Amino acid sequence: MIATRWHQLQDAVHAGRVKVLAPSTERYDSLGALDDERFDFGILKDMVGFMGEIPRFVVDPAVMGLLATDQAMMSIGDMLACGVLQLPFPACVVEFPANLATYSVLIRVAERPSGRTCWLCSALAYRGKDEGEDYAIAFPCSVEFYVELPPGALEDTENLAPPQPDLQYEVRAERFLISDATAAATMLDDARPLALQRCFAAYLAAMLLPQTVGLKRELATVKPSFNRSRAIKGRSPVPVHTVIKLGRYGTADGASKAIGEGAGVEVHLRRAHKRRVVYGPGRADRAWRFFPAQVVGYLPDGRKPSLPEMLATRATKPYVLK
Repeated sequence: MIATRWHQLQDAVHAGRVKVLAPSTERYDSLGALDDERFDFGILKDMVGFMGEIPRFVVDPAVMGLLATDQAMMSIGDMLACGVLQLPFPACVVEFPANLATYSVLIRVAERPSGRTCWLCSALAYRGKDEGEDYAIAFPCSVEFYVELPPGALEDTENLAPPQPDLQYEVRAERFLISDATAAATMLDDARPLALQRCFAAYLAAMLLPQTVGLKRELATVKPSFNRSRAIKGRSPVPVHTVIKLGRYGTADGASKAIGEGAGVEVHLRRAHKRRVVYGPGRADRAWRFFPAQVVGYLPDGRKPSLPEMLATRATKPYVLK
């Protein structure tokens, strides 16, 4: 089974089946013909082409659910304090399903004149044939994220929860939007809430999941002959992608169960943390040691946890953000 839906999104874009998001009106405004004066369809196609060539992470919904806690943002703060808050690549795509669509969010590093590092996110979505539809959705705005450490952030956080980092963002028009100023402002206001929500989820996934202990990562490819057949039919190729999902643990009878399925403890994310350690002659020097986030509720080697281990993980269960 092919986990990604990117090739279907590309097909929809190349065929002109693209709509622009306008959630406040509970509908989608069609981009219309390729010469629609509100949009530069060529720029949109170029962006789609670029997204098809860079590393792609396809994230299982159960894994995306692990990020909806305060543990995720506290992890971001400690990663920043320890100098390990970075994308696994200069630019990558995070793909995940939500509601009735599959979202592909482009994330790339953006250096500003001030010298600070930001991360710029652009979102596309695909409404598939399973819903009786077949079109791509273009978000007319991108979201730029920047993170700063709050006061008191440089403390050991192994046992003491760190303060939440200061997350700042700016929403700006995508390059393919060439409407007049009034129309563009209205369109951005309509799209901002959902764009921010989806881009933030993808940002957390890109920063945390490649470094999180206890996740299964599989590099997925298709046979070259399969993509050649699609090319002959005028269809887009299935891209190479990395699937990120929860693993499985073995049972006494040799069978396997999905993590969290009858495991006796709820699977959740234990936040990353930092601890100051001593080193050097006379143990006089100090340095931060970083401990990455970990999926808890089973053991990293795939074994089902024992009762004492289950009780220990229950004590670290995070609070879900309201």
